Amino acid sequence: GKDVLEKIKGDLAELERQTYDLKRRATEQVIQDMIVEEEAKKQGVTVDKLFAQFDALRDREVTKEDITAFLKSRNIPEKELKKEERARVPDVVRLQRVYEARSKYVTELRQKANVQIKIQRPAEKPVEVAVGSGTLRGGEKAKVTIVEFSDFQCPFCEKGMRRLEEIKAKYGDKVKIYFSSMPRW
Repeated sequence: GKDVLEKIKGDLAELERQTYDLKRRATEQVIQDMIVEEEAKKQGVTVDKLFAQFDALRDREVTKEDITAFLKSRNIPEKELKKEERARVPDVVRLQRVYEARSKYVTELRQKANVQIKIQRPAEKPVEVAVGSGTLRGGEKAKVTIVEFSDFQCPFCEKGMRRLEEIKAKYGDKVKIYFSSMPRW
């Protein structure tokens, strides 16, 4: 019993977080739907008709600047797009305009409604990690500890190491970083 629970306590905590996230998202969606339906009723129209006010955004011309801004906001190099992909970008920009306008409208309705959700987030329990003979960098008495398990042959670990260097440069002795080598098997 107790030994089994001890072995899976991390997994159980993750399940609690996932359950909370699912409940929270579902509740938000139900509230959003109710608010939109109420606004449509107040205006004497259907929900589809309420959102039809944004359809004109599809017809607006898509300029070269619109395309450049869209690709830049998503870190997509225009030069790397295939001809077919480049041809579809204006349609995606039009759809994005409508989506963003609708989302902004719903957000404004949601804020006006001032609804509060009282689902309790599961308590975050600290996880003890034995650093063993891990190499320490940073302040010995720092309140924040990062334990890096890495592999010198892994390209993703290299990216993670660069991020840790940025953290070390920014926070100095306010953070302690332990390194432990985790070779691939």
